[in-house]
Amino acid sequence: MQHEGDSKAGGVVIVEHAGKYRPLWEYLRGTTADSVEMSFGDVERILGFPLPPSSRKHPAHWYGYEGTAVGRAIRDAGWRATEVDLNATSVRFEREGMSR
Repeated sequence: MQHEGDSKAGGVVIVEHAGKYRPLWEYLRGTTADSVEMSFGDVERILGFPLPPSSRKHPAHWYGYEGTAVGRAIRDAGWRATEVDLNATSVRFEREGMSR
């Protein structure tokens, strides 16, 4: 269950997030950097369980919102996936509102 919160980070409304991807949401919310590069293994360690096979096959799993729980957790935290490398199994997250 998700609902909009009152918190704002850089003008972005932070949305509460509940569900199995909440540990990633919490990690990103607690990160002070504006961008983070991680391996899929790093994400799995944060979550405490393996990512679904679709995350290793479809970049939309990381970039999307509808139909992708991990994508919702990322967006709800006020972040976005900007570089998903399926071959290297890595992802770069950037805080919403930041540009490279």
